[in-house]
Amino acid sequence: MLNPRPTRRCEDQSRRSAAGRLAIGLCLVAGSYGCRGDGAGPPEITLDRTACAECGMLISEPGYAAAYAAGRTTRVFDDIACLLRALDEHELDLVARAGDAEGEGGATAQVWLYGDDSRWIAGDAAFFVRSDRLETPMGGGIKAVADRAAAEELAARVDGAIFDDLAALRARIRSGESATERGRHGSAG
Repeated sequence: MLNPRPTRRCEDQSRRSAAGRLAIGLCLVAGSYGCRGDGAGPPEITLDRTACAECGMLISEPGYAAAYAAGRTTRVFDDIACLLRALDEHELDLVARAGDAEGEGGATAQVWLYGDDSRWIAGDAAFFVRSDRLETPMGGGIKAVADRAAAEELAARVDGAIFDDLAALRARIRSGESATERGRHGSAG
């Protein structure tokens, strides 16, 4: 015969289970925004579990992921285009070099881009290729690489433009130019 009233043991297990689900849920939410208190380095991303702070999609292609830290808050993105939209929405300037505290307009962000070698690249050390032929998670058509030779090789394959820094790329996008305007494979900026 089934007992319609749960026993004390069942109630305790149910409470623990609910508390566990709540804790996991809070971790996932915090992970999607990458809140951190230590102020050190780029965030960790768990593939297919960490959500983009801009569009909400799970990050499943790490080679296009990006992140920024502004103050004590870190946010992660599935596409560099999502990162750039978020920087504009929050009116954040880029930190010129790691360790700089002031940008031209006040609030600043330190940026990282995830490379193909499963490592973060500091925003001030990355090269960027932008092309309509690059298929990125949200269609931004932007890829970050760690060195100039890799940027030149990728740009040649996808008929893209190379940007030596994120500020130049951001300015080009704000101007409304297409990904391949102003010369093939040339350094843009």
